[in-house]
Amino acid sequence: MATRAEFLEGVKREVERSPGLFPASAAPRPANPAEAAEVVRRQLVERWPQALERFREEFERVAGVFHRVRSLDEVPGVIRDLARERGAKELVSWDPAAAGLDLRASLGGEGLVVTVAESGQESEAARLRHREQAARAHGFAVAPVMHGGDQYEDPHFRTRGSVWELDDPVYGRVVDYGPAPKLSATPARHKWAGKPVGWHNSHVLKGLLGLGEGEIADLERRRVIGQWADRRGAKPPDEWKGGAPTL
Repeated sequence: MATRAEFLEGVKREVERSPGLFPASAAPRPANPAEAAEVVRRQLVERWPQALERFREEFERVAGVFHRVRSLDEVPGVIRDLARERGAKELVSWDPAAAGLDLRASLGGEGLVVTVAESGQESEAARLRHREQAARAHGFAVAPVMHGGDQYEDPHFRTRGSVWELDDPVYGRVVDYGPAPKLSATPARHKWAGKPVGWHNSHVLKGLLGLGEGEIADLERRRVIGQWADRRGAKPPDEWKGGAPTL
């Protein structure tokens, strides 16, 4: 079985063998389109065994199991035997119009539940449902890849406190990631969002270190200390009216 690096290197070699793009031009219309189409069809039929063999080699190289049948009539029997061998009770099938056969009729009587994947443009919810069906049927884990909006609206994350809404003294009503540790005896709190750079300078330098105004001004002049930059994300909101820094 090829490693990921070996597989990608093989793809790279194949791409490098391909010639560069050629200038686009209109192809001449054949004098006999039907005859030309038949020639192309025969060429495809001749190349199909080689293309299928290359697919089999690549598929087995990544630990796939390739099954060859002589006709579509043999497909239900092969799938039935595989399902019995692996203890599967649920199957997900291509749309009968695309696959060329309907497995529901042939395997339904064998005690197997066959779910047909929706054809055409599927919604993300439909694709996730099919993945979950396949995971249950074949015993592997599956989970959706969630973007920020999904996490924000997810009721499970809200209930667990992974998504946390709070009233921040600077930013107002904000939504943030909740504390990761979930401790029943000493639950974590989320009191405010991260303060802008330099928010606690005065409190620390004057209140804790005892520096005077002149010393602090000298440090600022020499750019030893400073506050937030005048850009969005680094400074308080424009509508913020100020307030005493707090820890």
